[in-house]
Amino acid sequence: MDRESLVEEIARHITVVVPALAEAPPGPGTNLLEIPDFDSMAMLELLVWFQGNYGIDVPDGEVSPENLSTVGRMADFVLRQR
Repeated sequence: MDRESLVEEIARHITVVVPALAEAPPGPGTNLLEIPDFDSMAMLELLVWFQGNYGIDVPDGEVSPENLSTVGRMADFVLRQR
């Protein structure tokens, strides 16, 4: 899967996790940490989805804004972990 497709897939899944974003899905550079509805439970659901959907483990030390604050960073992280 290429980065662009991965970004789209992650953004689509974020709207499932955070239905309030369904009308305006986040773009690759949207800072998810600034969205009130995107809370720690939403992040946890995404991490579990990454593990199940992409077969990657997300070590505690990798859960950081540098890796997971935007859809683009999430896509880059997934691609690095595969």
